[in-house]
Amino acid sequence: MESNSCSKISIEAFCHATEDLRKVKQAVLNLIPSHLRSSVKISTENLRGYFGNPIVVVKAELSTPKQVDEVVKCISERLSDFDKELIKETLKLRLDSSGNLYLRLDKQKAYKGEVALAPFSDDIIKVKIQLPSGVKKLNKAREYLKNIGLI
Repeated sequence: MESNSCSKISIEAFCHATEDLRKVKQAVLNLIPSHLRSSVKISTENLRGYFGNPIVVVKAELSTPKQVDEVVKCISERLSDFDKELIKETLKLRLDSSGNLYLRLDKQKAYKGEVALAPFSDDIIKVKIQLPSGVKKLNKAREYLKNIGLI
């Protein structure tokens, strides 16, 4: 059964100088089921923006198939039908040749405990989901994502 599981999920957000790092970390954690949050290590990396402004990259990664599946399920259960339809319609753009699925989620809504796509914003949380090894082609990905309720 584990070979039919997603193998890794990466959740990443930028924290700009005008934002509260604690709130950005909380927005990232809010995408993870509450019972898993204490076991997730949040890493940070300090960068400089184009104009020298400080940016902190906040990142959480999970690579235990059971935990990854729980996070994917948590996200998919909270996405609206409209967002799921949008993922379905834009799946070709969201999938790379290695079988990674990319989602851009609204950081402000995530902080409030909601999950929604953020298609026209830079204030996002990037989610990268490594689909099971046999799910690299578009038609297989569509079938798999439908089965797990993400589309």
